[in-house]
This record gives sequence, C-alpha cells and structure tokens, in this order.
Amino acid sequence: MSHKGTKTGKGLTPYQGKKRVFGEFRCRKCSRLWMSGNSWADTAQWCEKCNIKVYPYKQKGIRKGKNLTPYQGWKRCFGEFKCSKCLRTWMSGNSWADMGQECTTCKINVYPHKQRPLNKPDGLDVSDENKPHLTHLCEKCKVLRRNCRRKYR
Repeated sequence: MSHKGTKTGKGLTPYQGKKRVFGEFRCRKCSRLWMSGNSWADTAQWCEKCNIKVYPYKQKGIRKGKNLTPYQGWKRCFGEFKCSKCLRTWMSGNSWADMGQECTTCKINVYPHKQRPLNKPDGLDVSDENKPHLTHLCEKCKVLRRNCRRKYR
C-alpha cells in the first residue's frame, strides 16, 4: 500500500515514496510493537529486544504541523532523537507530542523518532528530575515561555 492506502505490488514496505513517513512496526519473533517517525520506503528498523530487522506493516505520511512525533498524547514522555544533519543521537525524559529539541551541534530542531511512557515498570526510561533541563533547547519550553517540567499554577 502507498501512503494513500493503495497497493503498489512492489517493495518491502507499504509506502514507496522518497519522503520520511510514520511507520508502525511489529516484531515477528517477540510481537513487540512500536511506532517511529523515522520510517522510509524499503527500510527496516531493529527490534531492540530480539536484534532482528523489522519492516513496517503500516506507514502514513507526515502532515505539516500535526503528527510530527509518534506519541500524540498530552503528557510528557521519554524520547529518542537523531539529528538528520550530523547524526548525533540523544535521549530525553522531556519529550512531548509534536515538539522537538535543538541539536547542540547543528542548532536545528529535531523531532523524536521514538517515544514511550516515562515510567517503565523495570526502571528503564525514568527521567532524572535532579538533572537540569536545558530549556533553551526545548521547543515546548519556548512555546510555554517557562520550564516545561513545572506545573502551571
């Protein structure tokens, strides 16, 4: 299927265009599900649990201003970022729907390609509230004109 929903009959992924799209992935070995805003035609991602290549079973185009991130809820979450210019990667417990963070090297806004809830039962992805939040790099803080961690009173 293309991003419009029509079957192309060729390629390893539903979408066969040249732009980045959102992909939904399901590992055939462990059944792990994830979404990524960094999905491309005929390109797989690695299952973090099984370490095998997984191609998206569903892909959709990215609409300008909406659905810029995999997570579309209203709470803060854990995000994984990768700068498309310098390939620098980082993780943050201050990630939000449709909001990016500035790459410290390139000074461009980067949207997370993976997002998940902050508190995992096994202790992974827990945000360290004692670590300073770099508000000048956070799009959410710039929009709010305050630290995005702070509750509005």
